[in-house]
Amino acid sequence: MPDTNHAPITKSQFKLGLDCIQKLRHARNGLPQATQENGMLRLLAEGGGAIEALWRQKEPGWVGPVGHAPAALASLDAIRSAVELSRQRGQPVPLYEVTIMHGGFLARIDLLRVSESTFEVVELKAISVVDSNSANEENKFLGSESKGDVSTRTILSERIPYLQDLAFQTVLMRQWLMNHCHAVGVGPAIEVMPGMILVNKGGRSCSEDSLGSFKTTHIPSHRGPRTQVSYVGQGFVNTDLLVEMKGIPELIGRIEGDPLSNDAAFKGLGIAGCMEQMAKIVQSGQWPDASKRLGPACKKCEFRTCAAGQSGFDECWGAGRATLHILTLPRVNPKQVEATLALATRETASAGDVPEAMLTASQRAAWESLQTDPPAPIVAAAFRDPNHRHHVMRRGDSSSPCYFLDFECAMYPIPQRVGGRPYEKVPFQFEAHRLPSFDADLGRRERLEGFLDLTSADPRVGFLRALRRQMGDSGVIYHWHSYERDVLRDLKSGLRCSDAGVPADAPALIEFIDSLIGEGSHAGSGRLCDLLKIAEDAFYHPAMLGSYSIKKVLPVAWAESAIRAHFCPGHGCAGDPDSYADAGDPYKSLPPLSSSFIDSLGGMHRLRDLEHAAEASSPWLPVALKDGGMAMLFYHYVRMFGGADRQEIREQFRNYCGLDSAAMLMVFRYMTDFVPKFKPSTTAF
Repeated sequence: MPDTNHAPITKSQFKLGLDCIQKLRHARNGLPQATQENGMLRLLAEGGGAIEALWRQKEPGWVGPVGHAPAALASLDAIRSAVELSRQRGQPVPLYEVTIMHGGFLARIDLLRVSESTFEVVELKAISVVDSNSANEENKFLGSESKGDVSTRTILSERIPYLQDLAFQTVLMRQWLMNHCHAVGVGPAIEVMPGMILVNKGGRSCSEDSLGSFKTTHIPSHRGPRTQVSYVGQGFVNTDLLVEMKGIPELIGRIEGDPLSNDAAFKGLGIAGCMEQMAKIVQSGQWPDASKRLGPACKKCEFRTCAAGQSGFDECWGAGRATLHILTLPRVNPKQVEATLALATRETASAGDVPEAMLTASQRAAWESLQTDPPAPIVAAAFRDPNHRHHVMRRGDSSSPCYFLDFECAMYPIPQRVGGRPYEKVPFQFEAHRLPSFDADLGRRERLEGFLDLTSADPRVGFLRALRRQMGDSGVIYHWHSYERDVLRDLKSGLRCSDAGVPADAPALIEFIDSLIGEGSHAGSGRLCDLLKIAEDAFYHPAMLGSYSIKKVLPVAWAESAIRAHFCPGHGCAGDPDSYADAGDPYKSLPPLSSSFIDSLGGMHRLRDLEHAAEASSPWLPVALKDGGMAMLFYHYVRMFGGADRQEIREQFRNYCGLDSAAMLMVFRYMTDFVPKFKPSTTAF
């Protein structure tokens, strides 16, 4: 491991340390992490770069360079000049990407407003709020907690890291000014105030601030290519997509006193105390025992990556873990982990070692499957009843067709259409398979035409028209999870108050949506049926590792040769272009991503590091467009950098989404034809 004791602790590392001191150790040792900062990913996934560029158009200012020490020196000069300019103008001067270093810590500040009396440290974040009043519960910063008759306002857990980040920058800036106030020309008592600019959920884009008005530049640096985003529009932009939050100083004051750290090393310390304690640990190299910090949160650890010999998760839990590790138990809780580790070692602790008395009803199937050698599949008693199967899987006449449908949607803080709202769902693709009847052989299946629009700023109406034409008026439509239902509800709302004008066929489209989701005159009789819920009630298989993700369930169905024969090359099914050559998992047969997309994210090694081990335990996964998150990234990439007209890119989308649709069909037939043959374990549940 590299010796990084003397390298500054960055703000991202400080947040990692507050969450878990072992994460800080892994970061200091240069181990790859799934959420490692990357300019292109921040632009495509979070939209942070686009938000910053838009605000710079509204409030122009100096932008700092890349690097540590050189950038810190350049920022010192920029702050000195800004103080003088502020005296002349009588108003604050904005500086962007300011780098400050002090006491072994480093922060890169999104926006620093400089005057001779006040320094305002402002964070620009791609999270949405309803309005700028921080006392409003809808802003998603504060929630209510009741203890007896007393109700208190608490900071929501998902917002704590954002406030920790800003509190750290605020404290570090105060400390920095104590040493540099004379150098930059301000007094030692100068006030440092925190601020935050967020996405206004109620805002609407105009022609000057829609997504298409941005460009990017790739800047080389020692930490990899940095993506700098610029707004292309001319003149001042009076956008309402972004809003400055009120009440942030009060929230940051609370965090400064108690940063709400998850790690025992920082309990009872304020931000300044945590910084002091963290610096001592880093400089001494005396790290706390990892075994005292193991728990369910490790399942989502950023350092649970696929990099061979470089996984921080392996360092904490051990590289030789049992395949059905304790964390593969669905919804495992801290008490269960603690009790299991008291009976087994970190490496040998299995999901089957959890004391039976501590199991929840939702965990019992997974636990039961591990009580035999080898572990056995489990089928729910209710699903073995033919009448139950008929009720949950058939909707209407058995001769009606069955459809298997999958959507792909984009969500971005900066809308891509004029009049659009931040983070609105933009459905740009669907793929579907069809069986002519519930009991039809897989050889009679067909892949429908589908829909893919990579060029329109607003593909919603075209999406709905194509869906209506291809789904017809009858037959159950299976989907996986509630996503498709949620998207359709959003589309229904959009049709009723369209900024571009209500289309002439809006009533017919709304009637069609109601027939799918079971609302309006079709209340309670919707055609949509969530296959995930059926699978959760139907069976459990050890190979799924505690997950009902379609990516985990599909290999179980694919193992049945009678199913696989209908999808392998040469299967001969009329009208169906699908063929998946891999004997273990069809997703391995997907073609590789375009080299330009891979290179823009830092290369194949970087892309592999970004895959979370819980969903990606094999090195082939990142090569292909294989999940909804990657599809969304790739869609944003195509929209912002071009390539929508290239056949190989269009095939990427069609192949991935088409496989998700086919996967549902395979799992459907697996449950109807194979699950009932499994024998349940001796213990009923």
